[in-house]
Amino acid sequence: MIRELIRENKGRKFMEEVNKNKNKLEEKDSAGRTALIEAFQLNRYFHAKILLDKGANADVVWENKSIVNLAIQGKHMEMVKLAATYQSNMEALNHVSQKCLTN
Repeated sequence: MIRELIRENKGRKFMEEVNKNKNKLEEKDSAGRTALIEAFQLNRYFHAKILLDKGANADVVWENKSIVNLAIQGKHMEMVKLAATYQSNMEALNHVSQKCLTN
């Protein structure tokens, strides 16, 4: 349900669902994605920020891509900044810095 609300770009209902189901934030879909991964894939800043604020794992990796990698791939600087703010992996942060400086 949480991922569906991200895809549909719903706000209020999404927040209600996240608050009711905080214990399900790390559940994966059949492709192995968490809700946070999906939010970053779709460049949904609002949804990603809420998930991170509610405790979603910022160090999650899907198909060898972190949220930082997905943000860079999506070419949305605000998503890159958001990911870098919550990412605890210093190697990933260094990668972001290098990538941003070369683009």
